[in-house]
Amino acid sequence: AASGGPSGLVRVGVSEGFGTLILAPHLARLTQKHPHLSIDLLALPRMLHLSRREADIVISLDRPARDTVVTSKLADYHLFLYGQREYLARKPLVQTLADLVPHSFVNYVDDQLFTRELQLLETLCSPQRYSFRSTSILAQYTAVRAGAGLGVLPAFLADKDPLLQRVLPEQARFTRTVWMSMPPELRSAGRVQTVWRSIQAVAQAQAGDLLR
Repeated sequence: AASGGPSGLVRVGVSEGFGTLILAPHLARLTQKHPHLSIDLLALPRMLHLSRREADIVISLDRPARDTVVTSKLADYHLFLYGQREYLARKPLVQTLADLVPHSFVNYVDDQLFTRELQLLETLCSPQRYSFRSTSILAQYTAVRAGAGLGVLPAFLADKDPLLQRVLPEQARFTRTVWMSMPPELRSAGRVQTVWRSIQAVAQAQAGDLLR
């Protein structure tokens, strides 16, 4: 690039919630700072494969098993069980895990689940009824917010919403780790390095919000 800054396209594969809410605003600003840099944010409900070159950088909940890729721990984040306040007010008080049985639930579509790291609800109870399921965490959030039932959501998404309330916050509390990886041959590519370091910086800056 004439400016000497990073140039070219970088494709980042990431889960929808983290990608849309945490990374998208930051990466959009990064492309303003570097006018020759372009970013494709692939927020897909499945794992993207570095080996197939589907993305230059992959951010995932599963630590890459292959030693050949460059891997960095990005962040930990908390998830809790949430319900809409009006929905909870209409139902019997939830004080124990057994009290969850009569509730409706919002969850992932199990046969479309791309990582076992997101099978959280089933560790709390065996839901009798799923009122709404989606491959999209933002759609699940919208459904819980609409009063469709209880759902496990990231704190960085749900805690900011005054309509939502944590349910059994001591027992229904989960921590997950986000990993970032890239193929070793891209380690020296300036455009990829710029995005990699930038994502690390935003994860560090957001650490308090992710683990509240």
